[in-house]
Amino acid sequence: MASAALALDTSGSFCSVALALADGSVVERASSGEGDHFERLPSLVDEALGTGGIIASGIGCMVVGVGPGSFTGLRIGLSYAKGLATALRVPLQGVSSFDALAVVALADHPQASGVVVVSDARREEVFIAAYERQAGSAVGKRVAGPEIVPVSSLGGAQWDAPGRVWCSPLRDFSLPG
Repeated sequence: MASAALALDTSGSFCSVALALADGSVVERASSGEGDHFERLPSLVDEALGTGGIIASGIGCMVVGVGPGSFTGLRIGLSYAKGLATALRVPLQGVSSFDALAVVALADHPQASGVVVVSDARREEVFIAAYERQAGSAVGKRVAGPEIVPVSSLGGAQWDAPGRVWCSPLRDFSLPG
């Protein structure tokens, strides 16, 4: 029996689950609430497994987002992922949530020279990282960050290089005017 890969990310205000099936299809689920990780994560995994037509023992490996992001959200996701991976006896790999988002953004914007990933860190600050496209690779090279910076510094040359696109895991993100 071919196995599926399960990915979880709880670094933001909502949690998300992706299940990559052996046939190449992907089932995605995400919560819509703020800070509902503890309540929704198990049911999101169950929904993804059900839609994918597999049971938990069909998971062959797991990936979990390790941030940057909400400390509480990260603890919930990491604890859940470690517990499930241990119970299923499958490998668990931590991945930067920003690195994963940069891969998707570069694929979605093939003409971009790079991408800046930014997310709310509260208190008028943001988490931020910059990536440059690598020739012949789907993965961008991280050239700055991740770090926390004041929102007021987002227009700086380190971040706003020509040809870069901006993206965020936040559903309602927009750059300050």
